[in-house]
Amino acid sequence: MPGTVNSDKSTMPSIRAFIAVDINEDIRREMRELHGILGKTGAKVSWVAPEKMHLTVIFLGDIPLESVSGVCDVMDRVAGEIQPFVVEIAGAGWFGSERSPKVLWADIPGPPKLLADLHGRLSAEIDSMGVPLETRPFRPHLTLGRVRGRRNTGALTSTLMSYKNSVFGRVDIDRLILYKSVLEAQGSRYESLHESTLKGV
Repeated sequence: MPGTVNSDKSTMPSIRAFIAVDINEDIRREMRELHGILGKTGAKVSWVAPEKMHLTVIFLGDIPLESVSGVCDVMDRVAGEIQPFVVEIAGAGWFGSERSPKVLWADIPGPPKLLADLHGRLSAEIDSMGVPLETRPFRPHLTLGRVRGRRNTGALTSTLMSYKNSVFGRVDIDRLILYKSVLEAQGSRYESLHESTLKGV
């Protein structure tokens, strides 16, 4: 957000951003149905609206506005060298323990080599710009919701486990989108800042 204080203690305009792939309406419908089933467990969960769901490829966090054009250049360059491909959304689970789940998700098993390569190439080039990135292993997923209490979590995780072998559909990876995340009273709102089309030969 504008006015964020960066690591060298100077005040610079910045935005909270990430690079992602949009999912199709068939997957959104599947996630909406899964929400309904999980909601019947009575667990206290803050659900992510299916229309806001996306597959994050790179989480940038707070970056200076002056770095945005460089990130866009990296996206264009990497996307221009990679052919479109397809990933499968299959299985469901959670981050955290079975007794205390934190984040619920639908999985992208693997991750697929092409998706891991895309993530790796983007990460390497953005890191070389001096933009610090997360060091956690890449675990692509669709976030379903965030658990807000311990009520009925056993029923919640049990229901999720019943979907561990389910296939929800496939997503075409044919363009990258740079999103700006804006925090509002109703939650985060995402604004598309740039798109790069995969077109490698």
